[in-house]
Amino acid sequence: MEHKFNDWAMYLNVCASYSETFRQEMSMQLLEEFYRLLEFESKPTKNKFRLSVGLHPLKTEYENGYAFSVVHIVAPDSLSRPVTAYWKPKNGESVENAFSLDIWNKENIEFGWCTDFDKNVFLVYFEPKNLIPKKQLESNFDYEYDYTLFPDLSCTICFSRKVYLNELIQIATILTETIKDSYISDLRNEDGEMESNKNNETIVIFDFQDNDFEKSKKQLENAIKKIGQNSVGKLIEKIIVE
Repeated sequence: MEHKFNDWAMYLNVCASYSETFRQEMSMQLLEEFYRLLEFESKPTKNKFRLSVGLHPLKTEYENGYAFSVVHIVAPDSLSRPVTAYWKPKNGESVENAFSLDIWNKENIEFGWCTDFDKNVFLVYFEPKNLIPKKQLESNFDYEYDYTLFPDLSCTICFSRKVYLNELIQIATILTETIKDSYISDLRNEDGEMESNKNNETIVIFDFQDNDFEKSKKQLENAIKKIGQNSVGKLIEKIIVE
């Protein structure tokens, strides 16, 4: 089975032959529209969803210069949901032939979701499964967690302002002193820099390897409490581990 990837999108079978710029614009614009319809101010640092195009029949129809195809959004629990997406060339090119042309950019083609897009289906994945409130932590922030993917977990730290190397080193020191015999990455943004991103967030990756779950969980939660008691904890609004 032939397949190609563009960011969150996987194109399979005949769709893998779509032109590079068509695939790229489809992927980028549908992701932007996905979070706009969910009423997010900006795309989250870590996207939990995937787009599958071509694994199932597209059932493509053309009408009034628009193309409508059934694609699938794959949720974090691997459930796949069919949703109709559309595209419309804005430069006079034929909509039926658009996927074969390698000329596209945001100015000359439009992609979006149709009326069968139900935001409530996807918003449930952003609700915290488990929560330790700030009062219980005796800290400035709540701790949201989902240990389903243990031993490989990702931690997003949400700050109230931009933070830099010095603040992140304080957090890294607490993590490495409290969590033993595990891999802990540097705290970086999506550009690989040891500072928070434009949303004032940074990410750290844990690999607890073959360690005991309960022991590792206790170490992790102790580390979170220590961060809350540290001066840098006053700059944190929320920590999410999943």
